[in-house]
Amino acid sequence: DLETTGLNGGAGTHAFLIGCGWFDDRGGFITEQHLLTDFTVERSMLGVVAEDLRRAGTLMSFNGKSFDAPMLETRYLFHRLESPCVNRPHVDLVHPARRFWGQSSQAGCSLGALEEQLLAVQRKGDVAGIDIPARYFRFVRTGDARPLIDVLHHNRLDLLSLAGLTARIC
Repeated sequence: DLETTGLNGGAGTHAFLIGCGWFDDRGGFITEQHLLTDFTVERSMLGVVAEDLRRAGTLMSFNGKSFDAPMLETRYLFHRLESPCVNRPHVDLVHPARRFWGQSSQAGCSLGALEEQLLAVQRKGDVAGIDIPARYFRFVRTGDARPLIDVLHHNRLDLLSLAGLTARIC
């Protein structure tokens, strides 16, 4: 799951937070978040993320085929690195979710709506997605990481919801 500096894509848009999650051998769910603290270390961060993604048998995302994977591929291409997303199976959960619950849902098939309806999750005080880039840019300008605490929490909740939604679909 990505948090980005914007939704436009292109070389000027950065994935400043890349959240990864996986199930361990004992059935626990592990989350790992990679935060871009300085634009000069993006290449290094992408290298670490590539190792996580290479260990993944399948990529799971929510709307990731349309946004997350192309965004990552752009960043890897920008740094002349091989994208770990290419030729890796990718299940975008938005499509089966729409198939299973899209017609019966009055609130739609957003991740938030599915969290409430299927996982009984209600996010209280969650940072709005539209506010996330501004919080990151404030961090970059000031060095004060406090605005990112809620962004990190938001990203982790997205990862947990993806795991729960995957379990419901399977």
